[in-house]
Formats: sequence, structure tokens, C-alpha cells
Amino acid sequence: MSNFSVTCGTDPFLKVSLKPGESIFAVSKAMVTMSPSLSLKGGLKGGLFSSLLRKGAQGVSAFLQIVEAPVSAGEALLSPTLPGDIFLVELEPGQELFINDGCFLAASASIQLLTNIQSPNKAVFGGTGGFVIMKATGPGTVALSGFGSMQMIEMTTEEQIVDHSHIVAWDGGLNYQVTTLSSGGSFLKGLFRGTTSGEGFINSFSGTGNIYLCSRNRDDLLAWVFGQMPKREKRPVTKKKGSIWSRSYFCATTGTVSAEVIRQYIESQWSKIA
Repeated sequence: MSNFSVTCGTDPFLKVSLKPGESIFAVSKAMVTMSPSLSLKGGLKGGLFSSLLRKGAQGVSAFLQIVEAPVSAGEALLSPTLPGDIFLVELEPGQELFINDGCFLAASASIQLLTNIQSPNKAVFGGTGGFVIMKATGPGTVALSGFGSMQMIEMTTEEQIVDHSHIVAWDGGLNYQVTTLSSGGSFLKGLFRGTTSGEGFINSFSGTGNIYLCSRNRDDLLAWVFGQMPKREKRPVTKKKGSIWSRSYFCATTGTVSAEVIRQYIESQWSKIA
């Protein structure tokens, strides 16, 4: 089976070693460099319907990269879109892993990659990928990509409260409910607490399995970036001779017409609006 390893560093690479006849698949545009003995092509994983559904719901390419070693062994380096850690998850036969939007990087060829439909309240308020999320089924290795540092939380019986913006993936044995920080109070009181604390809706996980989290919030970063962008300046509007004028200008070619003719035409217009 293909060998996955993560290089050292703040923003690591995913290193994949392939023996003759082996292959892996990765998210589109993940390949950075590879041995000349390897081949790279695009393909669908999980069938046409599942691929198109994933593209329409998550805004990603329906095609995945397939890296294979047809004759000789080779290595490839892969990289995620956002900076952050890469976490390797080993799945047993039949074991399921649900993956949030933009957090899948690569997987063994033996991994089955399908889509799963979520309930409306989880899709709208859960922040775990919308109505359609990615589901990986073992056996094999799945490489996850998290924005910032990544941490695995092993759950047994206790309930775990998680901010949905930091969820990368979770085991199929876990269940979660979308709730508020009610602490025994009413729903509206909990919603008010969540809004004023900056958390809003949260996810309450229960069951046995692992949750994979990342330290950074993509939505908060985008909000901060847009907040730093210069605002569009509003041009002052003034009234001249009965009409509204703004501080703008108009440019156009005039062909063979002389500048004197154009000047006379412009001056003649003042009498029409006076």
C-alpha cells in the first residue's frame, strides 16, 4: 500500500511514496512535484452523481488528481490550499470519516469517497459543510488539511462542545446536535448568550470516536481581510445650472472632428440647461 508521511515545518508537505502499480488520489491542484516515473491525470471518485453533487454543494472541482506509478516506484509532494497542519488518519475496513469543506487533501486508492446529505438544521447552522459533506470509508489512509495547527480529541462517553468553525473531520461513530450556549435556560436566552459571546450556534458531539480540529477560522480571516480593504470613496455630488453633476469625466475618440468644433458644441449645450 502507498506510504504517506508529513514533512517537518510550519506549513508541511504531504509526501507520498508509491510502488509499481500503486496509486493515490488527491484534491485538484494539490500536486507540487513528483518523480518522472509517476503519472498524473484527472478522474472522478465515487461516481459521476456524487462528484457533481460535491462540486455543486461545496464549490470544488468534480475531478480529483490521480497519481500513480505505472511501472517504476516514485515519490510526490502534495500541498493544501490554505496554510496549516496535515493530519493522517488510518481507517479500518468499513470505518467512516466525515470531512468538512476544503479539509480533504489526499487518500489511498482503496478509500471510498462519497457524499452524505445532512439535515436542514445541521446544514444551515452546523457549519460542517452544508447540505452535502464528504464521507470517506476505509480501509486506507486519509490526509486531512487544517487551517493552522491541528488537534485530535478522543471521545469516549462525555459530551464535547465544539465551535463549528474549527471542525476538520469527525469519526462516523459520533453524533452531533446543533445547539446554543443555553446552560439550562431557554433557547432564546441561549441564542442571546451565544451571540454576545461571539459563538452563536455550537455543535454538541456525543458517542465514541475522534474529532479533528484546526486552530484557525477561515470565515474570521476573510471578514478581517475585507475589513482592512479600503472603502470605496463616495464622490461628492454638486448641482450646476439646474442639473446634478458629479466629479467624474468622460473620454472618447472623436475621429476627424477638430477640437474647435467639439469646444463650440459643448459651449452650445449650456444654453439648453440654463
